[in-house]
Amino acid sequence: MAQGIENIGLWIAALGTTLIASVSNEGETSRLYVIGTCSAAIGAILSALAATRTVKIRKIVREKLEKRGTFLRAIGFALVAEAKGMSSSIRIAASFRAIGNATALLGLELPSGNRKREKLIEEGNLLAVLGGSYEIVESEKPTTRVERIRYYGNILETVGDALSLNIE
Repeated sequence: MAQGIENIGLWIAALGTTLIASVSNEGETSRLYVIGTCSAAIGAILSALAATRTVKIRKIVREKLEKRGTFLRAIGFALVAEAKGMSSSIRIAASFRAIGNATALLGLELPSGNRKREKLIEEGNLLAVLGGSYEIVESEKPTTRVERIRYYGNILETVGDALSLNIE
């Protein structure tokens, strides 16, 4: 059952990230922000696809999809963290998410039986959730349509990431 919840969480996170990316070029945003949110959205979709066991994919392809998805999320959030003109809460949250995804990617590079692998993946995912939670708490009340989409997209992404944690 836990595997099902984790998978649903990844798809919810992918939906949230995609919502944010869909409005990333509206308003006063930098090119880095647009590229970063799109990269993170593609990465989230690849990670969710890799975790979906009902999709018939060979194990080696599934592992590559998971690594590439995590890599794209890490790069995407790093670009968002460097984007000019964004609020400090968005940049700090993106930094946590980038570091978290990079940490998880480091864990994915270790062999399957290694204890550090799962620990690094979980700690990385926890950092990503912490970043999203920080952005939610620090954000101002959304007033425009774009701000509301970003706000609720972030909530979906953070809740999805939290559901995908495998903490026992």
